[in-house]
Amino acid sequence: MSRYVWRGKVIGMVLFGLFILSALVPMISVGEGTEDDESGLVLERYEVTISIEDNYAVTEIAYTYNNTEDEAQVVAVPFRIPVRAFISNLTIETGNGTLYGSIVAKEKAKKEFENASKKGLNAGLTEVGDDEVYYVSTSVSANSSATIMLRYEDLLLREQGQYRYRMHWHNVSTAEEYSINATICSRMGIDDLDISDYVDRKSLSFKNDTLTIGQIFDELPGSLLEINITTLETDEYGQFMFSTHDNETYFLHTIAPGVSDVATGAMSKDIVFVIDKSGSMSGSGKIEHVKDAFKEIIGQLPDDDNFELILFDNNYKNYAGKLIQATSDNRDDAIDHVRAVTAGGSTNIYDSLERALGLVGTDIERAPIVVLLTDGRPNTGQYASPDAIRTNIVRINEDEVPIYSLGFGYNLNFEFLQALSIENNGWCRRIEVDRDASDQLIDFHRTISTPMMRNVTLNYSENVYDLTVHDSEYLFHGSEIYSVGKVDGDSIEFVIEAMTKDGRSKVSKDFNITNGTSNPYVHRLWAYTRISELLDLIKVEGEYDEAVEEIEDLSLEYHFVTPYTSLLVIDETKNEDDEGNVTVQGMPPDSDRDGYRNSKGGGGGGPPQSAGGSGHSADVPGPGSMSMVGTVLVVMGLVLGIRYSSKSRMKGAGTRGPPSRDDRSKANK
Repeated sequence: MSRYVWRGKVIGMVLFGLFILSALVPMISVGEGTEDDESGLVLERYEVTISIEDNYAVTEIAYTYNNTEDEAQVVAVPFRIPVRAFISNLTIETGNGTLYGSIVAKEKAKKEFENASKKGLNAGLTEVGDDEVYYVSTSVSANSSATIMLRYEDLLLREQGQYRYRMHWHNVSTAEEYSINATICSRMGIDDLDISDYVDRKSLSFKNDTLTIGQIFDELPGSLLEINITTLETDEYGQFMFSTHDNETYFLHTIAPGVSDVATGAMSKDIVFVIDKSGSMSGSGKIEHVKDAFKEIIGQLPDDDNFELILFDNNYKNYAGKLIQATSDNRDDAIDHVRAVTAGGSTNIYDSLERALGLVGTDIERAPIVVLLTDGRPNTGQYASPDAIRTNIVRINEDEVPIYSLGFGYNLNFEFLQALSIENNGWCRRIEVDRDASDQLIDFHRTISTPMMRNVTLNYSENVYDLTVHDSEYLFHGSEIYSVGKVDGDSIEFVIEAMTKDGRSKVSKDFNITNGTSNPYVHRLWAYTRISELLDLIKVEGEYDEAVEEIEDLSLEYHFVTPYTSLLVIDETKNEDDEGNVTVQGMPPDSDRDGYRNSKGGGGGGPPQSAGGSGHSADVPGPGSMSMVGTVLVVMGLVLGIRYSSKSRMKGAGTRGPPSRDDRSKANK
């Protein structure tokens, strides 16, 4: 990574243009195979615009297709977006004008897109598929061109003191033109800035508080664009941002104290690593990645930590049989133990976790942690079904020890791991086998290596309502916790309680409320956070009508794609008025809300309408206007990524929190 340091409290901006030989994913012609087919559908241009302000990122992807055939062609593009991100806009620009996507119930949207494709119409569809894969499907009418633009928004994850933006290039495509542009700024003050190492120093220029980076490439510069932003830390009280929307005041509260703000220092850990060594771990070199990573992970354990290794297949095997101190000799011996591991057998998750939980949690002055790493699905043991494992782990985890799950690859039940961690005060991360898996494992451990506070609880005064508090079992050094909600009145009283290395800590403070529209995305964050929490509840408890209905209502109001809703755009109206203006469906630019400005293909923030509904006259930028308008994002200084916990509490009127431990369904053995 090339590292460029930019210090100060002023707003900084980074603008760089990167021209690359890649589209986001391979082009797949539906029913025809892969991009090598001569289907007559050509990807002429691929454009990406990234805007990051404070800790909130908006990414717009536009692809222009040309159909040289005498009949409509359909292309389906699968892609992944970050776990915390949500899709909020889809537009198509054709010779008839710009069409704006509408949120439609998922099954209805799919049927309407298929019907439009059969009729040879220009159309677009964005939906969530299996295993959290998104799809953008585009129908391009005969002998015509169409540009489809997708927008997604991302709550950047603060880890190890940095807000991390990631965008993957999946495979080289046949696009004829390519461009990526980005702007970055932070009102908190940018302390450090890391950018992928294919940005070279000669491409830098600095003028009027603007850092410009430009580079032209002759070959694909790696498979991943990385931007790591280090901002100044908040104090132990954190900071508030307020926004007024529809006569209600919304707030975002983030807390990211530095080591100096928690005078007692880091807590010592009791950590147990539960590692899958079943037969499937031999594929794609996964067990070798584990060996490489744990050489570093175990080697980095502080001397005052205690640890144990449990390796499992059909059964489990302890390394030491108890927690042992992370002395130099013990660390070296454990590294040799992992180096000798071979993969084989079935997958016994329950018995391994039961053993791990029996080793930790008894010392309240230490931080107990269980880390589960697996690439498969449970298929043996005392309990083998996912539901039975989850229910019984919650039952025996009386000390509420956090379980952090690492899902290796995609051939596994990731939703099971997510639910398991949610119920047990932790969070889940996928380890991608097509990247450097060893580095991903090491990076994860660094994130949880330094717990500063335990049993963190946030409380607010009674004038706060519709509140979502993402309490955390731990606040790790370099991470954040946050809350979003609504408030009446002139001030908020805030109390944070937590266990530290030296005992229980409690601090409180009053904040004055500043009304206005200076942080227009705070209310969108509130809506998305609520949707995300409901989706997590569904993962834990299964679907229930109230949750699904609330998700659909919020999706329609805020224009979000969810597992229950899709974005659909169909070119059904092609009439010209007396002045030659084209009437098209969807949301016109003048209905833009929520701080959006029109970029490539227009806005998308207006009121949702049903597909095929009444049209509007569209006066929008042309194909060359991909870049964001300068004030497109005046957004909040966001937060630790959404690491949902069963300890997330809803401390306000009109909210529903996660079920209690006593509300869990009974075991299914």
